[in-house]
Amino acid sequence: MRSSAAIILDVARRARDQGRRDLAHYLYQTVSARFHGTAAADSAAMEVAGLRQAASWQSGAATLGAYGALYGAWLGLAVPAAFGADESGPYGAGILAGVPIGFFAGRGLARASRLSAGQSRAIAFASLFGTFQAAGWRDVFNIGDRTQTLCPPPGFAGPCSTFTETSERAPFSAAIVGGLAGIGTAAVLARSREMSSGTVAAAQWGSLWGTWFGSAIAVLVDQDTEDAALTWALTGSTVGLLVTATQARKWSLSAGRPWLVSAAGIGGLVAGLGADLLFEVDDEKAAIALPLAGSVAGLIVGGRATRPRDGTPVEARLPASGALLELGRGGLAVGPPLPAPAVASRLRPNGRPAAGFGVQIPLISVNLP
Repeated sequence: MRSSAAIILDVARRARDQGRRDLAHYLYQTVSARFHGTAAADSAAMEVAGLRQAASWQSGAATLGAYGALYGAWLGLAVPAAFGADESGPYGAGILAGVPIGFFAGRGLARASRLSAGQSRAIAFASLFGTFQAAGWRDVFNIGDRTQTLCPPPGFAGPCSTFTETSERAPFSAAIVGGLAGIGTAAVLARSREMSSGTVAAAQWGSLWGTWFGSAIAVLVDQDTEDAALTWALTGSTVGLLVTATQARKWSLSAGRPWLVSAAGIGGLVAGLGADLLFEVDDEKAAIALPLAGSVAGLIVGGRATRPRDGTPVEARLPASGALLELGRGGLAVGPPLPAPAVASRLRPNGRPAAGFGVQIPLISVNLP
């Protein structure tokens, strides 16, 4: 007669083949727990690992497909803007073509390369990072802008005047190139190494905190020009990303811990702003120093408070939509809002509409059954 473990394994495999992964996972776990140390338990453990890997690949395809659709919509608007389109037709055609192309391209890349959820999130974030870095450095170095000098006609006295004409197309061109470069770089790296969701979340937060620290330091060292302040912010973002991305793999982070640590840092930052208001701080350096010190203290406290104890990591449910607050079947989830590139319409001095490079930050996502 067949043993009980063999019968349960057979039922689990049938459930797996029928697509009932939750039932199969439960049965495999049951065999592992009740028949520990047997060949059946070892077989069940291997099946559980396979189910988890398959679920990760499925999640990666869904993540990159959804993000690909959003990024395709952005490209559908950005490409016509980069070519200086004034009519609405190219933008509408761009969205209609960009959304399905982005969706199938993202999902196809994830499936072909068997990308995990963490690897797919890394590619999505790399596109955002590359987009904003490229657009920011273009602004610092005025790439694409034209400098013109106008002098009075002969016979009229007066000095010549020089002014810079800001390009309307260059910011979009830089953002497109930077975003695609980020996707390509992350995709190459993802093929050669595993990227956990915790590592990716830490890199995302590291980039954001680096931007804040760079901006604050720019104020403290009297870098008050727009280009200098932007340079400090962009440099800080890059340093923060590189440090956390290289070190996070040593910390064995869960997906929720970077958010919990950063939540403590945000609390410290807000406390510093409250101190500014309470003591009516007027000095610019002192006004930025208090939130800076508060955020550093908050990050240190958050890091210590969320350290795993007895091998059990502190976890938190993160929004899948990238919004600050997400309400769905699983209840309320809170997490870091992920900024995304956007096209903002504005009016030229002559009254005609024009496209401008902008940023959108999702705050609330509601997904009710």
